[in-house]
Amino acid sequence: MKNPWLTYALFGVNVMVFALIIGGGFGDVLVLDNEVLSHPWTLLSYGFAHSEPLHLAVNMVALMAMGRWLERNVSRRAMLAAYLSGTLAGGLVFVGLNALAGGTMQLCGASAAVLALASMAAQTRRTVQVEAFGRRVSVRMMSYVLVAVIVASLIVGGNIGGNAAHLAGVAVGMAIGRKLMQSPGTEAIRAKIERSGYASLSESERETLFNESKKK
Repeated sequence: MKNPWLTYALFGVNVMVFALIIGGGFGDVLVLDNEVLSHPWTLLSYGFAHSEPLHLAVNMVALMAMGRWLERNVSRRAMLAAYLSGTLAGGLVFVGLNALAGGTMQLCGASAAVLALASMAAQTRRTVQVEAFGRRVSVRMMSYVLVAVIVASLIVGGNIGGNAAHLAGVAVGMAIGRKLMQSPGTEAIRAKIERSGYASLSESERETLFNESKKK
């Protein structure tokens, strides 16, 4: 079984960034706010910064639940693309809303990235279940519940910037997941290469991969 090292690496980065914020006061240069033009890296760094232990814990439980399953069933490239693209999309949506609000809001946390992973998983394997909070949970149902909660929060006006960023993460994850579903055989082959190396492929798998590369 493939070791989900990317999931553990993302987990570790989030924890280390939180330690830097708590111990060194680096929050001002990592969170996303109206200083984005002078701090452009915050479009990504906010996705690794958390405001409090509970905020970090909730996102890391979700990351471990989603990430370990995804890493064993899709390529690490696809998973990392969803994580970073979800973060970036959420950041860009937030920047637009923050400008309309007069630059009064701040954004931090991995929620947009984690939601991108969840919605990607729901698209690639609709019936899959993962371990979360000590129970087996349907990824598809969990994704729908999370989206419903976000939409409800937008309607009542709570944390509009953050929830809009979360929805952007969901949209990105769905788009990447649907793209993977269009070529599930190729994606499975790439995952097998990462797990066991190119030499483990059968002749037909190598031919499928070669034909796909010619199309691109």
